[in-house]
Amino acid sequence: MDPCTADAFDIVDAIGKGDLSAVQIAEAIIGRIQTANPSINCMVAHDPEKLRTRAAELDAWQEDSKPLGPLHGVPLSVKDLLDAAGYPTSAGVVTRTKPCASANATIVARAEAAGAMVVGKTNVPELGDAVETDNAVFGRTSNPYDLGRTPGGSSGGEAASVASGMSAIGLGTDSGGSIRIPAHFCGLASIKPTYGRLPRTGLFPPAIAFNHERNQPGPLARSMRDVARVLPLLCGPDGVDPTVVPFAPPNPEDAPIRGMRIAVFDDNGVVPSCAQTRAVIHAAADDLANCGAQIVSDRPEGIAETAELMFGHRPETDARSPAFLELTDGRISQLVTDSARAARAYARTMTTAEFFAYVERLNRFRMRMYRFMAQYEVILCPVLASFAPPHRGLSTAPEVLSISYTQTFNLCGWPSGTVNAGWSTEGLPIGVQLSAAPWNDAAVLSAGIALEMANGGFRAPKLQLGKRAR
Repeated sequence: MDPCTADAFDIVDAIGKGDLSAVQIAEAIIGRIQTANPSINCMVAHDPEKLRTRAAELDAWQEDSKPLGPLHGVPLSVKDLLDAAGYPTSAGVVTRTKPCASANATIVARAEAAGAMVVGKTNVPELGDAVETDNAVFGRTSNPYDLGRTPGGSSGGEAASVASGMSAIGLGTDSGGSIRIPAHFCGLASIKPTYGRLPRTGLFPPAIAFNHERNQPGPLARSMRDVARVLPLLCGPDGVDPTVVPFAPPNPEDAPIRGMRIAVFDDNGVVPSCAQTRAVIHAAADDLANCGAQIVSDRPEGIAETAELMFGHRPETDARSPAFLELTDGRISQLVTDSARAARAYARTMTTAEFFAYVERLNRFRMRMYRFMAQYEVILCPVLASFAPPHRGLSTAPEVLSISYTQTFNLCGWPSGTVNAGWSTEGLPIGVQLSAAPWNDAAVLSAGIALEMANGGFRAPKLQLGKRAR
């Protein structure tokens, strides 16, 4: 078994049987980072000795016959917007590259408590403010399947790390598709959980502004069964984040696929999906039908309002604002500059009365979505209008609207995940998006597991080693 391509499930099983040690896994990961990261440029902070020390501690724990945690020895990467003790949380900006976090973000601490090994921090656009991954500090991250293409953003470093074998599990954040889009571009499974499931303690910038319910952390992995294993370990209040609800962790066994009613659409009325994406969506619907699900072609009323609701009003925390310029010392990548300009094309200044009208319109949108989901357990639709484009393919005004497929479920705060379900003629992964009503994360996990069992899910890229990132 190759520790750099194995699922977390298989890693824990191999360690439990004595076929692998945590130290062996750590050495394999260190080697993979040394050979693959120069061309992909996703791992921006990595301490081999810190990882070796953690692995030795885990092996000593096992030698003492102590019970193994559910993630014992699993290599974990952390998006560089979340604190990991001993590493900077640079958020891709020049003013934050030196101070190291003294404590873990809550979800990082919970993953470590379950036995995971933090291997390092992964690249982001400045403050996570783009759908691709580039910044003025570390430069651009490339897609492991094609170095000329983007891995997405803002969790692009996370997705590239997991897909290329530098980690088995990634922890990202998602306020408009930032977990699901990179997972889609890199052939991975992922979930943005229901708003209120996971604490955001240790996230920078803190998610405390208006519309903060759009932002949730969540896991990425090479399989949905790994996502289903990790998510329950991260859930629940931490005594700091006041938004977290003490709700029972999701279990996919509580949402059997047989008899599940699933609504399917391939066009959200904002940007039509490409022909290859549509073909994968309908093949996935057929796979779920073969598993016993009831498939209905249907689309929520008014879903085309998504783009206007997301882009028409944006909190002043992006690259247009004085606060952003102060945090970055004015040194911002061209990607984020262009992305802000693209978003600004759809935004407008509001009076107080117009702002309250916007809030009412947003809540009416959510009410319509609730009514729609009274008929279904899951929505199956594209993650994005197409598969991974060349670098800078999502930073202009028309193209940025294609991310509206994921934004719908950020506006609602609903659980929404991805699983790889097909391949383009260019050999690039094409994922599908699975979404459910609040607290029904189990249905997303269940449908995702069924799909990857039907079509094989993740397929490791053929890495272009030895090349330098461009």
